[in-house]
Amino acid sequence: MKDSETPAHRVSVTDARERFCKEHAADVLRWVIRLGGPHVQAEDVAQDVFATALRRLPSFRGESSERTWLFAITRNVVRNAQRRSALRRFVGLDSVPEPMATTPGPAEQLDAAQRRLAVQRALATLKPHWREAIVLVDMEGFTAREAGAMLSVPEGTVSSRLHHGRKAFAAALARQGLHE
Repeated sequence: MKDSETPAHRVSVTDARERFCKEHAADVLRWVIRLGGPHVQAEDVAQDVFATALRRLPSFRGESSERTWLFAITRNVVRNAQRRSALRRFVGLDSVPEPMATTPGPAEQLDAAQRRLAVQRALATLKPHWREAIVLVDMEGFTAREAGAMLSVPEGTVSSRLHHGRKAFAAALARQGLHE
């Protein structure tokens, strides 16, 4: 224990870290699912995001919001997970089970699960910068300006990525038999 570190200080740091994780858990998991697609284990990747974020928390300078900073970490961790997943699939170490409704239920639940999987697959076909713009603006509800800040690009670049990404996304959904 450092001289300046009291047991009470350690408890407050632990509490702050727990609050940070709880406050952002839903966002991170949603981002991982939407950015990562069906080939990444979302809960494991989200845990990796928080492990990375907590390691880097002392270096957070506050030049952006916590959410913006955390989204940047999520993007990088998801990209690394996608690379590992692609390699595992390539060498045959990873078989991807098809998500199904977790409990038997009405046909609507099964249909919704299949539609979510189709949307994940369609998102996974997009170029990463198109997918990020669509996730942030169309799915998360950020403005193009806010998304630009999170992605470190001008607002106009976000708008361009949205335009091209939406066209590609619509085509990917149509290939899967889903129509808007």
